[in-house]
Amino acid sequence: MGTWDIGPFDNDTAADFAGDLDEAALEEREAMIRGVLMRAAGPADFLGIYDGERAVGAAALVVAQHSDCDRPCSNYGPSEPLPELPADLRMLAVDALDQVVSNQSELAELWAEAANWSKWRQDITRLRDVLDPPIPPQEDALFEVYSVTHSHGPQNLSQNPTSGVACVGPGFERPPLRDSPRSDRLEPLPSEVDQAVGRRRARSSSLHGVSGPL
Repeated sequence: MGTWDIGPFDNDTAADFAGDLDEAALEEREAMIRGVLMRAAGPADFLGIYDGERAVGAAALVVAQHSDCDRPCSNYGPSEPLPELPADLRMLAVDALDQVVSNQSELAELWAEAANWSKWRQDITRLRDVLDPPIPPQEDALFEVYSVTHSHGPQNLSQNPTSGVACVGPGFERPPLRDSPRSDRLEPLPSEVDQAVGRRRARSSSLHGVSGPL
């Protein structure tokens, strides 16, 4: 293959495709780009090198009209203006680029043997990310941390009394909280078990003639 750099049009096949676009009528250029992308993105057991090189060039032309494009495609791209390309070509270009770097791609196979393979692969990824930006990874929060204040009111909280911070999360089943008149932190209301124990102690004291504090 006549290739001199990693750019979308830095090879004979893509440069010839750019020349064909320049020679075609303005109203024919969109169909030519769409046809190249469809040929590469379509179901096939094998993607030839020339179809792959044209597909990368066509995808770069779609990227060039995207608002997030930060640089021109190449000095060897079309010199004549292109019509405004419809938005549906973006995902078609993404599918074509995915095929270009797949195991069924002759172009990817040849680049894998070249010294600049990683740079070429990064450039393909750059084109794809403009058309279909990756979603940032998000870690699932197991617990949410809140500062405990009197304004919170009764909540399903497990409080760390030493830090004044409560954790809300799965598995926490604590009794409701109330303001303590003796401190600035929250204390749990007596549970049903605590209340039952208190009543039993009161009955036991009355049977033995012992009265509690007035």
